[in-house]
Amino acid sequence: MDYFYLKTINNNAICATNEYHHEVIILGKAIGIKCNRSFHSLVDKKLIERVFIADNENRKYIETIIGQIPLYIIQSC
Repeated sequence: MDYFYLKTINNNAICATNEYHHEVIILGKAIGIKCNRSFHSLVDKKLIERVFIADNENRKYIETIIGQIPLYIIQSC
């Protein structure tokens, strides 16, 4: 599945859309730095470790939680 960049949450998380225009949260080591950060650019599949589908109700909640996770915890996964 292809994902298209929307915005960076932190170094290891970005917000993107999938082929069906659903918003997703993508985790990957340094994905927020290494991916092409042009709006709607294709996200490199090699950088993706996990994908979370965010519905409208809990999208902000998920972004807030991921943004608060210390970098050393995400790197240890």
